[in-house]
Amino acid sequence: MAKKKEIVPVKLRKLRTNYELRFDYLPILTTYIKTLPKEHRSVRIDNVLDVNGGTRDEWVRIIREVQIGNVISFMVDNSIPFVFENLLPEELNGLRLEYLERQKRVAEALKAKEDTLVFDDMDFSFMKIQPYDYQKQAVKFFEINQGKAILGDQPGVGKTLPPITYAAKHKLKTLVICPASLKLNWRKEVINFSNEKAHVFKYTPSKRSKNKNYSKEESLFHIINYESIQSYIKLEYKHKCNGNVIVPGKGMQKCGTEITDLNKKHKKCEMCKNTNSFKSRISGLVYIEDKDGSFIDPEDYDMIVIDEFHRIKSVKTDWTQIIKKAFRDTVDKRILISGTAIKSRPMEFFSGLNFMDPEMWNSSHDFGLRYCAAYETNFGWDYSGASNLEELFTRISPYFLRRLKKDVLSQLPDKTYTEIEIELTPTERKEYEKLLKEMKKVIGEGGSEEEKEQSYLEKIHKLKQFTGNVKLNRLISDGIVSDISSNGDKLVVMSDYQILAETLYKEYKDLAVIHTGSMNQEEKQSSVEKFQEDKNICLFSGMIGASGVGITLTEASKLIFLGFAWTPGDMLQAEDRIHRATTTHDNIQIITYICIDTIDELIRDLLNQKENVVSKVLDGKIIKKDITSSDSSIIKQLINNLKSY
Repeated sequence: MAKKKEIVPVKLRKLRTNYELRFDYLPILTTYIKTLPKEHRSVRIDNVLDVNGGTRDEWVRIIREVQIGNVISFMVDNSIPFVFENLLPEELNGLRLEYLERQKRVAEALKAKEDTLVFDDMDFSFMKIQPYDYQKQAVKFFEINQGKAILGDQPGVGKTLPPITYAAKHKLKTLVICPASLKLNWRKEVINFSNEKAHVFKYTPSKRSKNKNYSKEESLFHIINYESIQSYIKLEYKHKCNGNVIVPGKGMQKCGTEITDLNKKHKKCEMCKNTNSFKSRISGLVYIEDKDGSFIDPEDYDMIVIDEFHRIKSVKTDWTQIIKKAFRDTVDKRILISGTAIKSRPMEFFSGLNFMDPEMWNSSHDFGLRYCAAYETNFGWDYSGASNLEELFTRISPYFLRRLKKDVLSQLPDKTYTEIEIELTPTERKEYEKLLKEMKKVIGEGGSEEEKEQSYLEKIHKLKQFTGNVKLNRLISDGIVSDISSNGDKLVVMSDYQILAETLYKEYKDLAVIHTGSMNQEEKQSSVEKFQEDKNICLFSGMIGASGVGITLTEASKLIFLGFAWTPGDMLQAEDRIHRATTTHDNIQIITYICIDTIDELIRDLLNQKENVVSKVLDGKIIKKDITSSDSSIIKQLINNLKSY
């Protein structure tokens, strides 16, 4: 019997801030290290002396401090011998214990949450329709946290009803801020499930509509979209001119002119005539009535609900600054909702945490250093990474509630995923290569990096539209819609360009409805209701962006993607339009058309790559994908990949 080859111990050395690992060929360890985020690992090959006097290549891995505990635990669990060259045994053991303690805290936080969400003593008879048990648990969770909580249930679980129930139970005057496409859905949920009324800002039902927009005075719920809030509350700016002026007898002086208004900046000072001399800052808020005399006063509300709160991830947007300044310190109860609370990066979570609990989460830089593997570049700090996710999950767990469908909705049918690969015809391939060549031509052109990136994006959109057209033509020529119709089933098709959605709709106009961003809210709602209720309508032609959130299309059991969003969360949101609590189908099928050897495959792989970080933070665990690391935005990565494609 051949003697089993002895494993040479892995050599570990502590560097100033990182750790160095040296080892011979060891596939199990190599594969594991590749699952770590790219920003937490690097590799080099050193040429070292052999014991026989020759030389050999030695692989050297550099591991960030935030991951070394994970690596040590992996080696211990897999009986991989290792030696530390410059670390005491007690320090080594401390690293492993720290990692195990983090895992223990995550498990304890989850268990404690489950044990406390008992709602047997709660009465829900005040609701028209009783919530599901898991929705009652969410109401209990809000009670425990005194109305300060984040509800991050997976899309399709039904996140709208718990805050409605909680507000109705305590008669809390509530302002709901949501995407424009969800305003009427919130109104409908309030009226259908509770005995309360809802007022929607900037909404006037048409004469043909059966909907009624109740007045502010008689409504417990007020609903407004992100963009419209700037019509009622505006940022006020103070501008001070630092231009130089010559004052007789005093020489050169600073102008010092001050202006307070609603303009973000002033280009020229009318006093000293200098340009670009003003320094501007936000000085406050101005509250404005609309033409009908309607206004928003934060002090009127007992609770604010921010739906799809990843919309306030950027602190630079006007609506984010308005929402924080107007409501954070005025409204005591603050509930944030999003099925995809983190869109690929932990830093995108910070703004919501700061809004909900500014004392606990008061420094974005400190947050970035601890949880985003932040590092300084020539252009400032980069917060696009991820680190210490187990600790982050533990810290947010007391007021963050997230349930997966498989955990709370066992009655939901399973989803099955199918990729249909499409090969371009010679003619199509020739045209595609021509577009790709134009894309690559931009690389060699002059101009600033910003100008180049804009040119890249224009070419990327041309490539995506081209493959989208190819897939649309295949869908039509394959007679998929006719087959669906003949079987009495319904189909949802999601495109990423309006022209594609319109083309599909025109092809099957008598059997279809359309839902795009250019339609008003009543037209969109009418399309949804017609698809759900009219047995003669079998096709819903929508867009991943405009149709991907807030609507229910559960009459369909199949969804076909003709394109891609830029984040995995948006793709999941779109597919969950047909996979919700009210689904009655035995099986849900998600079909993605992919043109092989094109930009489609690059985007698909990058979306898989992004999905890893999202799941790690929200679910407290990591999921295995073909690609399990992420170190930049999808668009930037895509541009880089296309350069060498």
